[in-house]
Amino acid sequence: MQAVRGNRDLFFPGRLPIAIEMEVNGVSLVLTHGHLNFLTYAWDKFQYLFRGYDRSRFIHRLADAYPKAKVIIFGHSHRAENLWVDGRLFFNPGSAAIGDLWDRTCSFGLIEIHQDGEIKSQLVPLEGYRLIRRKWRPVQTRKK
Repeated sequence: MQAVRGNRDLFFPGRLPIAIEMEVNGVSLVLTHGHLNFLTYAWDKFQYLFRGYDRSRFIHRLADAYPKAKVIIFGHSHRAENLWVDGRLFFNPGSAAIGDLWDRTCSFGLIEIHQDGEIKSQLVPLEGYRLIRRKWRPVQTRKK
């Protein structure tokens, strides 16, 4: 199992790395929370409060920080993303617990990297239950 440090892990420096770079079946990938450091985190908060969410901020920052990675797996925003840009996969599985802040859709993600280097990725929505006050509780789904 692999884990990286998130922006709320300030009191545990050194226990978890900020990123893990690896290769799977010849495909270079990186696992990172996506905030990179405290200054970037603070700038993100400022931008989010005054301009809202903009995934391009993450795409450009992570592409620059990890130029060799074909797959960049990140979190931080809790917004599910499964996006190919310039031949690179930017993948955020979202959140299985709190979901997106706007519609509260919880999700997780799956990535397959085949022996021939083919990459398949998908986001899987979690429906029917939500983490409320630290307990999984059933929720009503919206009727379409």
